[in-house]
Amino acid sequence: LNDPEKEFFKIVNYLKNFINFQSTKNQINKIIKNISFDELEKKEEENLFPENVYDLETTKRIKFFNLGPKNEWINLLDKNTSNEIEKKFQKEMLELGYL
Repeated sequence: LNDPEKEFFKIVNYLKNFINFQSTKNQINKIIKNISFDELEKKEEENLFPENVYDLETTKRIKFFNLGPKNEWINLLDKNTSNEIEKKFQKEMLELGYL
């Protein structure tokens, strides 16, 4: 979220170890724009997202792109659950720098 261009270039450089392809900065910037949460959410709203799924009972489309970058999980997860997760996965969370 903070620097999508930098992160995307990391992916591109990694992939170049396995496949040969050329890309311009303009192409990469276009890709970054097209795969942004806002663009994908917009495509979903316009029924241009082929991965849409539908509720079998109501036949209504189930929203795939829900909270995205606005996802403030800390506001959605109660403190008891958060504490339980931190307790059970303390070693892994410390290792990954989450605690």
